[in-house]
Amino acid sequence: MSIEACFEKSETREIIKVPEIEIKPEKGFFLLSAMLKGYSPEWGNQDKKCELVSEARRHFEENPLDGETVDYLKSIKALEEGGIDEEGLFYLSAMYEHPERNSEVLETGKDISSEKAEDLKKGLFGVFDKLDKKLASTKLAEDYQKIIEEDIKIRQEKLPETREMVQGVIDFFRPSPEICEVEKISFAPTDLLWRQESGRINNFGKECIVSGNAEIQNKNPHEFMHTFINPITEKLRGKLTEEQEKKIIELSPGMLKVRQGYGEHWYSLLNEALIRTYTDHFSKGEGTDFESYVRRIAEKIKNEADWQEKSKNFSSITIEALKNLGINSFAGYKEKENDYFEASVRNKLADRIYPFYEKYAEAIKSDQNLSFEDYLLQNYEELVK
Repeated sequence: MSIEACFEKSETREIIKVPEIEIKPEKGFFLLSAMLKGYSPEWGNQDKKCELVSEARRHFEENPLDGETVDYLKSIKALEEGGIDEEGLFYLSAMYEHPERNSEVLETGKDISSEKAEDLKKGLFGVFDKLDKKLASTKLAEDYQKIIEEDIKIRQEKLPETREMVQGVIDFFRPSPEICEVEKISFAPTDLLWRQESGRINNFGKECIVSGNAEIQNKNPHEFMHTFINPITEKLRGKLTEEQEKKIIELSPGMLKVRQGYGEHWYSLLNEALIRTYTDHFSKGEGTDFESYVRRIAEKIKNEADWQEKSKNFSSITIEALKNLGINSFAGYKEKENDYFEASVRNKLADRIYPFYEKYAEAIKSDQNLSFEDYLLQNYEELVK
């Protein structure tokens, strides 16, 4: 029985209902990924064994992006420091062929005025229209279509598990409609041109679009949890002292701050720690300590043959971390397992969040009106003392 199933739902507290779940392709995402791959071959997925990545490289070597598209990307400094970043571009591309999705998220999240957002959208949609026509009937587009059809089929088969997963986090965290207004979750098919170790959410008020590898997303509510965890931790702004903010940064692992690009930002680091501690540890009843880590790895990798097989799917971040310690075999890993854990796995903030969740789980057994929002705002000092 899952942790969430142990709790009875509140009879009086209003919490959000399980949103409608839809699985559908997003043409804007494909066009953006194809365009960025044509603009910078080193962008996105670098897996040389991925046929679609190889097909995209071949296509744009033979059919380079036209001057207008290149000029547009240069004008907005796409993928450059100080320009329109990847997240902003994906938000814009989610609006392609979807007039019901507005650019308000760019105004609030990216500090881009409505006029600027409309200019960016107009320019992007113009190059999209041309690229869409050029890609029509190409092998790249045909291969992509086959992949997403199979991906959608897999996701549809897993839909009952996905609904149960979403219901589980709602039952545990009890977000209110005021905190989370999402009524529809749209799962986009796996984008093989984009980084496969990452997930992404594009939130448009009552609809959120979740993107990520199907194998991960069917089992992991990470991206959906951002829709209510982020607004909850936002309420800590002004409550945390400067010392407490620094404490969150200090307790967060270097891998998260540097290699995964969250930087020295307490808000982002706290959100990630709260979500990852729940999805990776608490919901599974697995601790955050070294002993628990050793048990998890032992279940997956038992010998050199297992190591060689599993290493084919290691993320670029894991590969870099192993390389930094001079680890290139299972025997080498076992010798430095503790070093690897301390350098790349241990999260001191998660070490505090896990028992915090345990206390919250006990508290809601006797208080059917208590939510995680209430509990965190009342007891956050336990995490940052």
